[in-house]
Formats: sequence, structure tokens, C-alpha cells
Amino acid sequence: SLQTVADVSPVPAGLPPLALPSLEGIATLFPVAVAAMVLSLVESSAVSRTLASRSGQRIDVGADFVGLGAANVAAALSGGYPVSGSLSRSGLNFSLGARTRLSGVLSGLMVLLVPLSIGPLIDYTPIAALAGTIVIVAIDLIDHETIGSLLRAGSGDRLAFLGTVLGTWFLPLEQAIYLGISISIVLFLRRVRLLVIRELWVDRDLRLQEVSDDQPPPGAQRCRAIRVLHVEGPLFFGAASELEGAISELRADPHVQVIIIRLKRAQGVDYTTGAVLSRARSAMEESGRHLMLVGMRADMMQRLKEIGVTDSFSDEVLFPTEPGWFVAMNQALARAMELVRQEDCPDHPCEGCPLARYVEHHRRVPRIDH
Repeated sequence: SLQTVADVSPVPAGLPPLALPSLEGIATLFPVAVAAMVLSLVESSAVSRTLASRSGQRIDVGADFVGLGAANVAAALSGGYPVSGSLSRSGLNFSLGARTRLSGVLSGLMVLLVPLSIGPLIDYTPIAALAGTIVIVAIDLIDHETIGSLLRAGSGDRLAFLGTVLGTWFLPLEQAIYLGISISIVLFLRRVRLLVIRELWVDRDLRLQEVSDDQPPPGAQRCRAIRVLHVEGPLFFGAASELEGAISELRADPHVQVIIIRLKRAQGVDYTTGAVLSRARSAMEESGRHLMLVGMRADMMQRLKEIGVTDSFSDEVLFPTEPGWFVAMNQALARAMELVRQEDCPDHPCEGCPLARYVEHHRRVPRIDH
């Protein structure tokens, strides 16, 4: 016989009553609740990142987790299931044209109306029909290009990805996710180190100086149209949010026309941080502005090519490291000043521009690398 929704769990004709959960079963339910919490956070984070990579939106993981917590509290008071982001539901919502949080609100309201109106009719829906819908949505969520980039990105990304995939074949879903998380944590602990992002200013002696917390040394200046970020440390997935936040802060300034990111002392770029750079480049281009990468060593340039980052950057905004002190940086600054338009910076080129004076000075006085 044809299996329907009623055979699994009949849809109630009405809303469940509000009630406080019993405290007697805390000891029994606590391990299961922790597992459900981890699964919920991981699944929701994966859904957010998948859809954000397609829509170009920036996600706020902290806000997502707060929303999940509030939703689970509401579910506990109304007899609901644990709440999380769903690959199938969210993917179907996005494929149908949803782009804002209002779609989730409307979806929830429609689900709320079902038991009040046609709840008993839903019981006759064949399970096969629901399964077919989920399979179609799940197939659409497979990003072959991203999988290929992950497999080429390096041993760490490859191991975490393949470990999770193999785990889903031989283990329950939650255990497979734990396996992937465990692999990522181990790899993270092996190379964890604080990522340092500082802006470069021009000091009195026409040298570039690192400045933190917008507290430059006396006499130091910067150009309001061209901003330079110096990145030092490992560029792996744990630092992606910090890197994206630093770039977004500069992008939010309407005076900024060119952002230069110096990667001379950065190491280990992976797919996640590479995607941050690609998205930032696209966002800058859409607003008629520019993002440059400077000081990449040969190994980093090779990694950027493997994970597809260089595909979104033209050669005129990529400046690999060169023999000599700040040679690549000086070339990038000269190119940046050519790209800044008169209408975007009324004072450009101004006599007192610190970057113009810096570039001109170092053209006359070349320095030897050491």
C-alpha cells in the first residue's frame, strides 16, 4: 500500500497547547539535547554559508545562533521539534525566489495555518512525493565547482571534506558531522595563531607604518581614497570572519575607492578565506571600486590559482612579491592612484597626498631588500 504522511505522524487538527517542559527528564534528555544543539548549529551554519555564497550576502553567524536559540525556546514551550536551518527547506525557498528574512516569516505563518485549516488533508500526502521534492532540491544544492576547489585547496580542506562525506555513508548523520567537526578542530589546533590585520599609514619619513586601532604615530597620514591593509598570520577558515569584517569596514566608507591587501606575511590561505577575497572583489567592482592583492609569494599565488581566487582578479590588480623592498607595494600604489577618479576624490591628485609623496620618494630612492 502507498505510505502517506499519516502513517509516519498524523498532522494535528489545531495548535498544540502552551506548556512548560517537565524538569524530571533533564538528566536523561541532556546528552540528546547537546547532540541536537550541535547538529542544529552545524546544519544552520552550513545552510547559511551555502546560500550566502550564491546570493552574495554577508552572514552574521552570531545573530543566526541567537535566533536559533530563541526559536528552540519557543519550540520547547509549544511541544515542537528542535529547530535548525534545513538544507532542503531553505534550498527550496531560495530556488523559488526568496531573498530576504520575510520569506522565512511567511513560510512559518503558512505552516501555522495548515493545522488550523487543512491539517487532516495533509495526512493523505504520499511520502514518495515529499521524498522526490527533497531529492530534487538536494541535487540542486550540490556545487560541483566548489567541491572541485575544495579538493584542490590543500590537504586540510580535502581531509575534512572527504572525512565528512565518507562519514555520511557509514555513520548516522550526527556522528558524520561530529567526525567532520573533529577533523577540522584538529587541523585548526595544529596551525592556530592570531591573525593580525593593521592599516598602513605614511609617516613623517615617508615610510609605511603599521597602525592599530586608528592610533597613528605623530605626523603619520593616510589617503582617504586608497586604503592599505597589512595581513599577518594564517588565512584559514577560522580567520575568515575577521578578514571579511576588516574589508567590509573599509568598503562601508564611501570615500574609499581602492583597497590594497598586503599578503607578504600571510600564510596558508584556504578555500573559505579565498572566497572572502573573491566576494569582496566582486562587491567592490559592482560599486565601481577596486580591490588589489599585493606581496603574494610563489606558493601563495599557486594556492590562490588552485582555489579559483585569481579567476575573479585581473592581472592589473595582482602584484606578487618582487625582489627589493616594497617594490610590489609601490607598483600597486602607483596603479591605485591611476584608478582613483577625479569625481570620486575631488582633491585627487593633491599636492599633499601622503601616498603620492611616498611613491615619488621611493621612485627616486630605491631600497635594497634584506
